[in-house]
Amino acid sequence: MGVHFIEPGGQDHPVTDTYGNPCSFDSLQQAEAIVHQVGDCPIAIDSLFRFAER
Repeated sequence: MGVHFIEPGGQDHPVTDTYGNPCSFDSLQQAEAIVHQVGDCPIAIDSLFRFAER
């Protein structure tokens, strides 16, 4: 599962590694912990079963 920060205007910012590749997390708890490390912001779970095109 991936984490994306979405601005009020709708612009999407995925969490990436130092090479710019989107990060993947093993659990919802791990993903939520990353969000709290970045900043104190509201969390909304869009879908746990979304498939991304690569």
